[in-house]
This record gives sequence, C-alpha cells and structure tokens, in this order.
Amino acid sequence: MISDDNLLVICKNRREMISITDISILRIENKKLLFPLIAGGIVAPFALLSYFANFFHPLIHLVSIMAGLLSFYVGWSGKSSFTIKKKTGDELNYFLPSISQNLMAFTEYVNTLIKYPINLEVSNYLYFKIESDNLNAITRKSEFAKSKLFPIKGYTYNQIKRSQGELSAPDIVAIHPQKAGREIKFKYDSELHQMRPYLEGPVLPDSIVDRKSFQ
Repeated sequence: MISDDNLLVICKNRREMISITDISILRIENKKLLFPLIAGGIVAPFALLSYFANFFHPLIHLVSIMAGLLSFYVGWSGKSSFTIKKKTGDELNYFLPSISQNLMAFTEYVNTLIKYPINLEVSNYLYFKIESDNLNAITRKSEFAKSKLFPIKGYTYNQIKRSQGELSAPDIVAIHPQKAGREIKFKYDSELHQMRPYLEGPVLPDSIVDRKSFQ
C-alpha cells in the first residue's frame, strides 16, 4: 500500500512503514536459502565419504545422502522474495509463496514513482484512447450502455507514458476512478504482459478529468 509519503508493507504478522524518500528500488527476485544450501552441501558429501569408509548401516548413509541432497536442492531453488532496497544499502526481504501479476505491476509502478517523482493524483488517473466522436458514449447511461465500444482497454500512468511519451494526444482521456460511478477492473493483458484497466461501461461525467490537469 502506498500513500503520498510512505510505503506500507503488511506480510503475515510483520508490518513496516517506510518513507518513499528512503527507498532506492523495489525488486521481485528468487533468493537462495543459505541455511539449507550450506547444510546440504556439508551433509551429503560427508555422508558419502562415510559410506565408503564404513560399509555398516548402509541405509543410514543412504538416507543421510538423500537428505543432504534434498536440503541442497531446496536451498539452491530458493524462494520468491519481495525485496525493498534502501538508499543506505540495507534490504528488507519478504518471502512469499508466489508472485502475482498485481504485485509485479505495483512494483513497477512504485519504482517509476521513485525514479520520476510526479503528482500522485495524476498517477492515479486511468487513461483511455477514445476518439472525440465516441466521448459522449462513455458518459451516457442509456442507449450507449451496451455500446459495441465497450470494453475499452486502458492504461495506467506508467503504461501510457511508456507507450506515448506525452499525454498531449487529443484522443487520450483521463478518468478519475473514484468518481467513475462504476468499478474499473484490472485484467492481465497478453499484449503488454501486464495488468491494465478495462472500461466495461459508461462512467459519470464528473469523472472525466480536465485535460489541463494532466498535460
């Protein structure tokens, strides 16, 4: 969760509030687990040497070798981690069972916000390419409700900046999601390989942002 000044991370029983100005970068990575890696690297070869030195109790040696190899494999395979690197060089690691597309999109968004500080309100708008002739269709709830215009694929601020570079194109419409009067869902898009907003019906006229506010 991100606010104007802080990043709030809640993972299991762990809660961290970190100032955005203290963060260098967020990373999603696969971290190797040192303890099982070292333990397996020690147990397996020693168990193997012990087996050739002493042929008694081969089952114990075999179990020790397999346990050591399994421990080494688990350590080498590692575990998915959400990592916060601070400007001081310190790192906070949150080990997760899996990494969702939502978390990847959030990580990219925060990294862009850290690298290129912007007006947070502008970054919260959702952007859609809509020709001027169709502008009325997205703000009227009667005959246009089932228009073939919908659904419309949209962009977050980061996505539209990466795609367009500038927001001055006449067909770009910004929508304030909290004023839309309907839920604007995020779905995974195979073209962008990211989560992106989908407008599935008309929104309230007040949600259309004045172009001077985001250009």
